[in-house]
Amino acid sequence: MILKVHPDVVAGRKRGYFDRLTAGAAARVWVVGADAHPPSLLEPATAVYTVTSQVGFEALLWGRQVRVFGMPFYAGWGLTQDEIPRLERRKAALPPSLEDLVHATLIDYARYLDPESGQRCAPERLVAWMSLQKRMRERFPLKMHAMRFSRWKKPLVRAFFRVVR
Repeated sequence: MILKVHPDVVAGRKRGYFDRLTAGAAARVWVVGADAHPPSLLEPATAVYTVTSQVGFEALLWGRQVRVFGMPFYAGWGLTQDEIPRLERRKAALPPSLEDLVHATLIDYARYLDPESGQRCAPERLVAWMSLQKRMRERFPLKMHAMRFSRWKKPLVRAFFRVVR
C-alpha cells in the first residue's frame, strides 16, 4: 500500500491525517512524502482513498475506484464511494458521467492563460503550446556535457536541458 502524504505536511506547514503508523501498518505501507508524478502512483493502483486530494480526480480519469472521506469537487456525484453525505446542491442535479465532470472541470469552469501573452485563451491553445515545447526539448540528445558554468548556474542549466519524454 502506498500512502501519499502532501509535501506541506512533511515540511510541517500543514497538518495531515496520519501522525504515525503502528509497527504492523508501517511494515505494509510505503510512505511517499516527496512530490510524485501522479501516473507513477496511479498506474499500479486498483483503488485510491483520499480526503480531498486532486489525485482522487486523476484516479477517476485512470479508471480507478475512488473512496473519498471529504467533499472535493469530484465527490458526491455518484462517481466515487463517499463516506460523508453529499451536499444538497449535488442531490438536485442529475448525476453526471465522468465525461461531463471532466468537461465541466477542465473546459467550462477553468480559465486558461496563454503562457506567452498572459491573455486568456482556449485550452486547445495550451495543448498546442505544450506540444511545441515538448517537441523542442526532444531535439536535445539524451546525454549532454556542459563545462565551465559557475556553481549558481549549474541547476538552471540542468533544468533547462532536462529532456522529458
